[in-house]
Amino acid sequence: MNDDDPYDLKDPLLAILKDRGVQLDEPRAIVHFFYCKDAETVNRLSKEILKMGFELGNCDFEDDEYIDEGEYVLRVKEVAKPNQMSARKEEFEAFGEKFGCSYDGWETAV
Repeated sequence: MNDDDPYDLKDPLLAILKDRGVQLDEPRAIVHFFYCKDAETVNRLSKEILKMGFELGNCDFEDDEYIDEGEYVLRVKEVAKPNQMSARKEEFEAFGEKFGCSYDGWETAV
């Protein structure tokens, strides 16, 4: 990486992807994660996410070792450029605040 690269400081995942040869400006499948306290929150957030044109992934609860008892994780899917994820992260963090849940970031296959 060099100091002139605008992606280095935005998201550590971008640096990893770039190191592995991923083109950051080419669309690819992205999955985002929201942790919600209850099913009602999941439903309200899901409706808003669908209105924005995103696809919903599966929603897990309690059985997952990374989820606190009674908590739900909602997966949101999109096809987008990794170099756009800093803006998406800000947008989804604001959604988390609005709906009383937390945005836990994004992932993509390498």
